Amino acid sequence: MLKKCTSWMLLLGLLSVSAAFADEDWDAGVAAMKAKKYGDAAAAFARYVDKVPDAYQGHLMLGNMLLRTDQASKAVGHLQKANELKSGDASIQLPLGQALLMSGKVNDACGVLSRVSEGSLPEANKTVLYQLRAKANCGGGSINDLKKIAEAKNDGVSWAAYGVAALNDGQVGTAVTALDKAVQLDPNDPKIRKSHYAALLSQALSTSNDSAKASAYRKAVGTAEKLAQLDPSFDNVLKVAEAKIGAKQYSEAITTLNRAVGMKGNDWLPHFYLGQAKSSASVADYQGAVAPLDKALTLARSAEDKKKINNQLGFVHAKLKNFDQAIAAYNAAGNSNAAANVRENQQIAAENLEAERHNAEIARLEAEKKRLQEEMENSAPGSGPPPF
Repeated sequence: MLKKCTSWMLLLGLLSVSAAFADEDWDAGVAAMKAKKYGDAAAAFARYVDKVPDAYQGHLMLGNMLLRTDQASKAVGHLQKANELKSGDASIQLPLGQALLMSGKVNDACGVLSRVSEGSLPEANKTVLYQLRAKANCGGGSINDLKKIAEAKNDGVSWAAYGVAALNDGQVGTAVTALDKAVQLDPNDPKIRKSHYAALLSQALSTSNDSAKASAYRKAVGTAEKLAQLDPSFDNVLKVAEAKIGAKQYSEAITTLNRAVGMKGNDWLPHFYLGQAKSSASVADYQGAVAPLDKALTLARSAEDKKKINNQLGFVHAKLKNFDQAIAAYNAAGNSNAAANVRENQQIAAENLEAERHNAEIARLEAEKKRLQEEMENSAPGSGPPPF
């Protein structure tokens, strides 16, 4: 929660001046704040501000107490007043940026937070600044801020947040590196594993280098298998299968897909993947691929999903030389070029078959001719054995 971001380190200097103010409302506010009675503290500082309206300290303390009691909109006015009375003070700018952000005034929050001097902040509050700027996505700098947070905290959640932001920004390589770090630090967090898997899949799909693609898919298999161990849901088992297909581990994928079908047989996707895996060149079980693809077609609902299935069915039936079925499937997929190619292959196959039949008939006639010729030669006068 944003309201927990503000560090009390920024307020320590103000607490030390309470004696100098020698004001009962100030002292009451400080005492209530220390006791975590933030509503009482806000009331006391409000009384102090009424008496001393030009002291930035009173507005700052009141603004912070209002933040602590989920009154961000009210806090904005007092923190802005404190900023007017003492401009350029990070101890004011940071809670002001937070209050603006919590009030939905993102652009104003970015304006304030971008002017904070990082060097003037304690290390703990630098992380707060980065978190606020990242939350506000100020000027596209949120990724850099998230990186700073990850480097400062060095925990799995922070590295994952940085990686996800980089992935959303299209920085796939950066995302994979960050999420590699995240899973090393926290290997048993399912959310981190899911993000890691997504980044690896994006990396595999975004490269044309076969070696890099294969490497990304193999890594995706490993992280998906760990994810499925942590959370053996249908979706996670399916992720394992998807990665195995990408890594061309088709036989292993078939085993995983049979498990997925057993978990949720009314979902078209595992049946489709099963048909894909069985119709891969290394497995080449084209006949075995037909049934799962037919099943997927009956379960799919969207036109786009049916198009994918029909294209795969067209390929499988073409391999089986079921030309009419292949043409029908490709036409159903709207793939007229593939259907035309199958028609051409069908014609060639028919011509080849006719040629094979013609050649077989010629060979048969030649054999019959040879047999008859041999019979005639054996029955001709003088062709028999000599008399005794």
